[in-house]
Amino acid sequence: MHSQITSKFKPYGIFSLIFCGFLFLLLLLVIGLLGQQIALWNARPVRKGITPAQALLFMAIFGFLAWVIVFTLYKYAFRVVIDPAAKTILFKHLLTQSSKRYDFDDFDGYLDTFAVSKSGDYKVVYLVKDQKAEKIITGFYFANIDELKAALSPVKYLGFEEDFRRLARRALSGKPLID
Repeated sequence: MHSQITSKFKPYGIFSLIFCGFLFLLLLLVIGLLGQQIALWNARPVRKGITPAQALLFMAIFGFLAWVIVFTLYKYAFRVVIDPAAKTILFKHLLTQSSKRYDFDDFDGYLDTFAVSKSGDYKVVYLVKDQKAEKIITGFYFANIDELKAALSPVKYLGFEEDFRRLARRALSGKPLID
């Protein structure tokens, strides 16, 4: 019998995902209230408050922020299960509960880097397919990033990238990671 390696969330990793969820719901509420402000503007005898144009501007700003939160949750809110014996890796999305299984051979390899944030440095592993980041496993959310990375040892190691910002920009924009 072989053992699988399952990702373990850091406490602040879980907190940040939950916070993003609540922030998204708050933004939806604000957008709804702004929509109501626009809809009721002409029905008011005394027009006070923000104008419909201002409300539309705020709706656009808050809509963009909501999109960023959904994108972040979509990109990073998943559980990882690596089966070294079967040479597979499973990603189970926390929001949709959908799963995607990959064979190690599905990837060209992986890159890693150290990212820097206000909460400290953390490792990031980019699983590369067709020279692009197919999946990103980040130590910001996962406490056992070293164990997850070690379980990927059969996958070709493509090297360490010093410039984590460049790598992150290219990965998030869908550009090739390898020149």
